[in-house]
Amino acid sequence: GSLVVLVAIALLLGGGAILVVERAFGDDEGFLAVDSIALHRDAFAITAPATIDGESYWWWWNHPTTLRVEAKAVAAHGGVFIGIASRSDVETYLKDVAYAEIDGFRFADMSEEAVKYRDRIGVSVPAAPASQTFWKSSAAGGGLQTLLWNFEAGDWVLVAMNADGSGLVDITCSVGVKAPWFHGIGVGLLVAGLILLALGLALVLFVARRTRAVPSHEQPAASGVSA
Repeated sequence: GSLVVLVAIALLLGGGAILVVERAFGDDEGFLAVDSIALHRDAFAITAPATIDGESYWWWWNHPTTLRVEAKAVAAHGGVFIGIASRSDVETYLKDVAYAEIDGFRFADMSEEAVKYRDRIGVSVPAAPASQTFWKSSAAGGGLQTLLWNFEAGDWVLVAMNADGSGLVDITCSVGVKAPWFHGIGVGLLVAGLILLALGLALVLFVARRTRAVPSHEQPAASGVSA
């Protein structure tokens, strides 16, 4: 009974944590998103790799998940481009081009210093990104641009650039994920936890009642010597 109660508590904590995260980071469109962060680099592009294991692709196929990237150029006159494509296509496009690859990110710190980069050296100037045809999904223009992409198995790279392909990328960016199954998992863990908690408490109370009824034995009468 005690073991069942401990498992139930773990399920309740897990389900509660999922629902708290959903409430704290969820927006009106159902996306879990982080606050906007500044991305600034003296380069032609900023990239972020993302690999989705093909062996677990069945999960993404049966449980669709959508990535949303919102970006806006800091310069009022400048436009921004954001796109996602296979790693091989991006590496070919940015061959001999100076760009920065995001190498780390601290979610607890949303300042510009939270992002760590790995700089790639190059001397070539890339063609305008919107003119390329290999992007799986992309968005370009002035003002706030939004990219939407459904997860697929593969080795992908997210790319942020100036819309005209010029150097010195200076944008604000926010990333969000929409997973309709996320809420269901949280509720399912809570329900399972409540059921196991009730079962565990019932077992504990049943055993406690059994052990409380200790059998009493009559003591034998003491023998004495009459005068």
